[in-house]
Amino acid sequence: MFRVAPLALMALMPPAGAQEAPAPPYNIGLRFLRVPREGGKTLLISLWYPTAAKPDGSKYEMAAFAMQGDVAREAVPLPGPFPLVIYSHGGGACATSGAVHAEGLAAQGFVVAGPDHSDDFVAMRSDQPGLERGKVLEWLKWAHNLSAGKTRTRALHRPREVKATIDAVLAACQDPNSDLHGLVDPSRIGMTGVSFGAWTTLACAGYIPILRDKRIKAAAPIAGPAGEGKLVGDVRNVEVPLLIIFGEREHTILGDSSSPLKEPFVRQIYARANPPKVLVGISNAVHLHFGGAGAIGPGQRGGIVPSTAQVRREDAITRATNEYLVAFFRRYLCGDRAAEQRLTSRGPGVYLHAADLGG
Repeated sequence: MFRVAPLALMALMPPAGAQEAPAPPYNIGLRFLRVPREGGKTLLISLWYPTAAKPDGSKYEMAAFAMQGDVAREAVPLPGPFPLVIYSHGGGACATSGAVHAEGLAAQGFVVAGPDHSDDFVAMRSDQPGLERGKVLEWLKWAHNLSAGKTRTRALHRPREVKATIDAVLAACQDPNSDLHGLVDPSRIGMTGVSFGAWTTLACAGYIPILRDKRIKAAAPIAGPAGEGKLVGDVRNVEVPLLIIFGEREHTILGDSSSPLKEPFVRQIYARANPPKVLVGISNAVHLHFGGAGAIGPGQRGGIVPSTAQVRREDAITRATNEYLVAFFRRYLCGDRAAEQRLTSRGPGVYLHAADLGG
C-alpha cells in the first residue's frame, strides 16, 4: 500500500546469509505465549506475525460466536526483524477480540503481541470458548457504569502486564533455540489499544509519567476516554508520536445516546498533545464498532458472522482504522516517509481529520 523508503528497507532487511522475506502483504501466523505473571499466575499473550504458511481455518472464540481467522496457528515465522506493536484490549474483552486490527498490522510486516489483561470484569479469554450473551450484557452494564463514573475499577495492573508482555516477547526472540529468534527489532516498538486499552496505551506512552515504558516509540489510542478529566495525567507528557482514532457517533457514556458526543473532548486532547500527532474521526462509528466488534455491527451480513479477512476487507470502519494504523507505524517505527501521505490526508470513511507532524 505504501512505498518503503530506502532507509526503511535497510532496517527491514534480514541479516547476511538469511533468507530474504517476500514483500507484504504477508500471510499471518498466530500462537499463544504463556509466561509467569505477578501473583504466581500466568499471563496469556496472543502473538500475530508474518509467515509463509497459508490460513488453516482456525477460529477466534468471541463472546457469543466464533469467527474464522485469517491465520495459521503455530506457523513458522518469516525471518525478521520486524517492528513490534503491543495491542491492549478493551475492558471485559481479550486480546483476540481485536484480531481484525492485529491481523491488519501483521499482514503489513509487524509483529503484534496482545496480553489478556487481568481486569475486574472479563467476559472472554483468548484461548477459551465464547461465553453466553447474558455475560456480554453484564459486561456492557459494567462498561456503562464505568464511563458514567458510577463505579471504579483497577487499572495499574495493565501497564505492568504491558511491560511483562514486551519482556516476554523480546526474551523469546532472543532465544537461539526458539523459532522466534530474531523475529522482533527491540528498538522499534509501538502500542495501540481500544477503549480501556486506549487508556493503557496513553499511560504506557507517558500520559502518566510513572507508568511510562520508554521502549514504546509510537502510540495509537483508539476509542479512548472522553476528556482528560477521566484520567490522572497530562497528554503533554506524551513525547512520542501520537495517533488518536475515535468514532463519529461515540458518546461520553457508553450506551447513553443522550450523553454528549465525545468529539469535543477528543479535540481538546489533540490540541494539547505534542507533535507529531494525527487525529482521525471514523464516519458513523460508535464505540463498539472498534476492536473486532465490526463483526457484530456493520460488518455482519444477513445474520452470518463473517471471517476476519472479510471484515478487514469489506467493513469501512475496520478498513479505515487499519489504514491509518499501518501508515502511522510505518512512518514512526520504520522511518517510511511515504506513509505521511496517508497520515496528512483525509481518507475514505473519515469525517474528521487533523495532522501536525512537526519537523
